[in-house]
Parts: sequence; C-alpha cells; structure tokens
Amino acid sequence: MTKQKKNLEVRSSLRALLGAIFLLAIFPVVAQAQEATDQEIEDQEALLLQEEQDFKQSASLDEILNAGDQSDKPGKGSLAWKYEQLQERPTDELLGFSGRNIAEIRQTIAKANAALAANDLNSANSYLNPNPHVVAGNINSLSAEAQMILLILKNRDGLTGNQAKRLADQTSALAGHGSELDLARASLAIKRKVAERQAEGAIANTKLNAAQAALGRANTHYASAAAVYSEGHLERAKNEAFEAQKALVEATEILVALKATDTTVDFDAAQLLRRAAVLRLHLHSRLAEAFSLLGQKNPEKGEAYISIAILELRMALANNLDRATEAIDEKGAFVDELALRDHFETETTLVENCAQSDYIIQPGDEDKLRKGIDTLSKILDETMVRAKTSVNELIPDLSEHDLKVQVALKSGQVFLQNARYAQARECFEQALIEDPYCLAAIRARLAAPSLLYSEVKATVAAIPADTQTLIIDSFGLLSSLYRFVSVAIIGGGFGAGIHNINEAAVYGIPGLFGPRHQKFKEATD
Repeated sequence: MTKQKKNLEVRSSLRALLGAIFLLAIFPVVAQAQEATDQEIEDQEALLLQEEQDFKQSASLDEILNAGDQSDKPGKGSLAWKYEQLQERPTDELLGFSGRNIAEIRQTIAKANAALAANDLNSANSYLNPNPHVVAGNINSLSAEAQMILLILKNRDGLTGNQAKRLADQTSALAGHGSELDLARASLAIKRKVAERQAEGAIANTKLNAAQAALGRANTHYASAAAVYSEGHLERAKNEAFEAQKALVEATEILVALKATDTTVDFDAAQLLRRAAVLRLHLHSRLAEAFSLLGQKNPEKGEAYISIAILELRMALANNLDRATEAIDEKGAFVDELALRDHFETETTLVENCAQSDYIIQPGDEDKLRKGIDTLSKILDETMVRAKTSVNELIPDLSEHDLKVQVALKSGQVFLQNARYAQARECFEQALIEDPYCLAAIRARLAAPSLLYSEVKATVAAIPADTQTLIIDSFGLLSSLYRFVSVAIIGGGFGAGIHNINEAAVYGIPGLFGPRHQKFKEATD
C-alpha cells in the first residue's frame, strides 16, 4: 500500500510540473494578442475622435442641422447630437439661422391659411402636418431647430445688447407662430370633419333618394292595384300589390339602415319609414279584399283564399316579427296550398322593418281591421257550409223569394201605367224589402231617367241626353267614381259606424254622413 501511494504522488507531481511548463510556453503569445487587441481599439477611438473634431472645424451650421435622419434617436444627426454641436457656434450665426427658420415658418403658415381659405385641404395638410421623412420646408423641423438654437442662446453668457434684443424678438415671434400654427391645425381639423360629414351626407342623401324612388314605385303599384281591382281584375290587382310590397321592402331596408347609422338624414328617413308603415297597412287591406273575392268566386279553393285574406289582416295588425311568424304558422297549410310562401316572407320582412318606425296604428284603423277579420271569419264559415250543402238545402225558399220579387215588380208596373203612383211605390218598396239590391225596383222609384253601368259598358251607342242618374251595378268602382261628382252622400253615421269617407276626401269633395261619427277620427277632422 505504501509503494502504490508513493507512485500516485509522483504522477500528480509530474502533471503539475507539465502544466506549469505549458503555461510558461504560451503566456508570451496570449499577452502579445491581448496587447494587439487593446492597441486596435485605441486606434479606432482616436480615429473617431479625430473625425468628430474635423467635422466640428469644417462643417457649416446647415450641415450640422441637416445631418443624420432628423430624428430624436441617439447618434449623429439626433437632436441631442445637434445640440452639442451647436454649443460651439458663434452667437450671430445662430441668431441668423433661427431668424431664417422663423421667417420660413411664417411663410409656411401663410401658405397653409391660403389653402384653407380656398378649401384646398390636401395642400393645407401638407404644410401643417408634413411627412416626417421630408426635411426641406418641414415646419416641425424648422420649429424644433429654432427652439433648440434659442435655448442654447438663452443659456449663453456675454450676449451684447443687440444680440439679447434679437433673441427676445425671435423668442416672441416663435411663440406667436406656435399659436398661429395650432389655430391653423384646428381649423384644418374642423374643415376636414365638415368635409367628411358633407361626403357622408351626400352618400346618405343618395340612399335617401333611392328609398324615395322605391317608395314612389310602391305607391304607383298600389294605385295600379286599386285601379284594376275596381275593374274586377282580381289577379292583376293581387300581383300589383305584390310588386308594391317588394318595392316597399327595398325602401324600408334602406331607411332602417339610414335611421340607425346616419344622423344627417335620420329625421327624413324616419318620416319616410312612417309613410311606408302606413302604405303597408293599405296593401294588406287591398290584398285581403282581393283574396276574399277570389275565394267567393272560386268555391273549390274558397277556404284557402279567404283564410289567406284573414291572414293578410292579421299581418296588418302584427307590429313585430314574432306576431307575424305566429300568424303565418297558423295558416301555413293554406300558404303552401296557394304557393304563397315567398310572398309572406316578403311581408315578414316588411313587418320587421316597419316595426322600426315610430308609426302607431290608430284605434279606428285597428278597429276596422279587427272587424274585417270577424267579417271574413263569418264568410269563411258560410263558404265552408256552402261547399258541403246544395243551394236548395241552404235556401229552401229561394224560388218563393224570387216569385215575391217578380210579383211586386209586375204589380208596381201595372199601377204605374194606370197613374196610381202611391200603390206603385208600395209595390216597388216591397220588392226592395225582399231584395234590397233589386235594380228594377230602384230604377222604378227614380223620377228621372236612369241607366245601369252594365248597360253603358255593353253598348257603344251614345247615352241619352235626358239621362240624369247612373246606377253602378258593378263591384269595386266606388273609390274611383268620387272624382266625377261635386258632393258625395256617404252611408253610415246613424248607427254603429260609417262608411269610408277617405275615398271621397282624397278628391277634395264634401261628403255627407250621419251625426254619429265621433268615434272615427277621419270624420271628426
């Protein structure tokens, strides 16, 4: 064990000796390399210092101020670097340069104000808010340089009286130009905002005009629907009303968007949207009338058509999407039977859009719509009964009824030929009691010669000169006839309600009706 231990100690001593010999061998090389590196660094620093001293001695003031990238980043060309360089420049040279900067600032502001006066906002903006990468004529750079020079001079001792006065004048002028610059920039901001609003207003007005045009088309189609309806063309009237609704959807889509996003035209948009909501009600009512008559003329599909007529009035009463959807779902089978799903999708959109208006259905109009639903419900019940029952079972005394009318008319004619006018009148009145729409009895009671509308349409001959009365024996023409009269005697006003007085009022003619009309706003107005 002692011998092995001695061997280990010898080996360890040898390793230490060899390491020391290696270090002694390479130390001169490492020291020489380190000395060369230090010398190189010192040479580079001396070179940079000499370049800086040479620049200070040879560079002009313009070269100092225009050096670098005109930023506040550290290094050559920065404001801090310029400040240090300018400290050693003569006072008069600095005052001269700052004076030129201030004069150029004044000229730039004048150009900007001229551009603002001419509403040349792009040029004004280029003067007041120049690109930071553009050095020449940059008002921000001019102002910063002038402020820096004046700051150096304020901290400099030994200024002469003239130099101190020039410094004070330039400081005051620069402050004044700063206020003018702020004012010009504020004016630019206002003008740009006004220009933006004008541009937005022009776009909004264009959209508003488009909505007005669509609303005009809707009114045109509605008027056409009313005209062909009065002539008995129910399918055409229905199709015209459909087109009116499509145009109305186009108008309301624009108006809802304008009302929500553009305050420049929101008042006008709200007014047009209100008009659209009113027209929507009229279209529903017109379609209800058309579908109702189609159902009465087409017994095979009478239930479907009249159910759709009821649905139209319910859509008129719907003031939100949920109520409209609920009403359509209840009549869904009839909607599909008559292939009207697309039509009612249009109406659903119309209900949703018009719900954004401030229009509230008047109590009188709401009451009429509800009464219309009740009336159509009764017609629907009668139609369903009629479809399942023969005419003789439904009205067993029909022959007897016709016989009574014929007997009364014949007796009245006999009495009239024998100048027994009182008895003739009683017979004709009896015929009217049996059949209120008996045209023969009506004409017989008239003292003056009369014609039926159907007679006029059926002949091309001239109307007799002594004709004083025209009896309209056709359905749906009344609203179109008011334009030809001077005074209208309108039924109602003696019981629970009155007839439609608006149809006569639109032509500006006086209308006569009974005294019990207080519940109807259009009558009291």
